[in-house]
Amino acid sequence: MPRREYVTIRLLILQALQKKPSSVNEVADSTRINWRTVDKHIKILHAKALVSALYKGTRLKVFGITPLGEQILEQPLLQEVLG
Repeated sequence: MPRREYVTIRLLILQALQKKPSSVNEVADSTRINWRTVDKHIKILHAKALVSALYKGTRLKVFGITPLGEQILEQPLLQEVLG
């Protein structure tokens, strides 16, 4: 499989979280991206306030998309923020 660009990976993650709040492993399964890669990019998306942790357990975190993340998906010109 060809290597995906960071923007593509982050868009796929946002789209998965737009469908339903999910853990890193659930996002990895739905996007077919390695969980370590998903984990790394979710941390970046969290730092940019595009996703938030909705639930934090001892071994599980569930993430959801924020209104800013929704806005990024709706307006392709803003997607440079993902880079």
